[in-house]
Amino acid sequence: MDILLVIQVVCFDRPRLFDVCRRKIQNEADMSKWLASFPDTDPFRRDGLDRFSKRHEVLNAMDRLDIHWMNENDPMYPSCFSALHDPPMGLFYKGTGNLNPPFCCGVVGTRRPSVMAEHRIAAVMGALQHLTVVSGGALGIDALAHDAALRNGMPTIAVLTGGLDIMTPTSNQGLFQRIIESGLGMVVSECPPGVRPKPYYFPQRNRLIAALSKKLIVVEAAERSGALLTANLALNLGHDIAAMVGAFNSPQSKGCYNLMNDGAEVIGNTADALQFLGAQHQKKIRKKNNKGTLGSSLFPHLKSDGHGLPDALAHFLELVPTAPIHVDDLAGHAKLSIEVAIEYISVLALNEDIMVLPGQMVVRRG
Repeated sequence: MDILLVIQVVCFDRPRLFDVCRRKIQNEADMSKWLASFPDTDPFRRDGLDRFSKRHEVLNAMDRLDIHWMNENDPMYPSCFSALHDPPMGLFYKGTGNLNPPFCCGVVGTRRPSVMAEHRIAAVMGALQHLTVVSGGALGIDALAHDAALRNGMPTIAVLTGGLDIMTPTSNQGLFQRIIESGLGMVVSECPPGVRPKPYYFPQRNRLIAALSKKLIVVEAAERSGALLTANLALNLGHDIAAMVGAFNSPQSKGCYNLMNDGAEVIGNTADALQFLGAQHQKKIRKKNNKGTLGSSLFPHLKSDGHGLPDALAHFLELVPTAPIHVDDLAGHAKLSIEVAIEYISVLALNEDIMVLPGQMVVRRG
């Protein structure tokens, strides 16, 4: 068994011990002696010996579940981890993809996003190309970012907090499988199979997201959140940060406002996001012209005269005032369900007919 893999199985949650292990441990006998040298009162002695005794169970689980591992000498190992003072010894992974992409954008945020967050993220991702999206596979913004990347044919990397035999949260199992089966994405973890997430694993995981993200977008983050920790780690690595707020006066946006006050760039619309990420990542989006619109391609079942928006979208646009109106009020005025109204709003925003404002407000462009 690769001694580097043995070291990671034993010390995965204590990456600062990796340098010691590199110097002292050349084989499994060295590992056994080193662990036995810890005092009986040291909890790591007990945990380490237990993990060492189960190292072959980890190998069996990897074989059974098609979980792979790369060490720090593997060409696939992310070169950006060299900027960390405690880089992982290796990574467990499932799926196929590139952990050294030319450009990787991190997207993190609240687990309780606003109703418009999904559509804001979808609008941004729909306008991008030639980048890899990285996030933490959690509920909320993380899941929305991974899903939007897949829907737009972009690679995505989910960095998880536990073993890949468990892949939590369980409600995202379908998303993880889509990433693995897409041929474009990977699910990775520093933790070996059999490890369930613990609270103190999350900051450790976040340092990997920060390192991978050449630029990081924080969406609707509360004042005390893992997303802000990731942002601070990315800042310490010299990476650029941008913030996207949600509703006015919302607790889920307070962390983003703090980031803005500290100098983070502000993303209030798709154009801001494209400017932050760079023109080379902008997808050519079809604008309105006399041959049709984006709305025509997304809603081919709607009647259209062939010279503009489909009739239903055009009628909806007429109902959008030039003063901000809440999404719920607009849906009621148009006699549409909130789901259909948000679909129409998303398309009209991409066509630049309307603007989506903080607080779930929309307004027609003058």
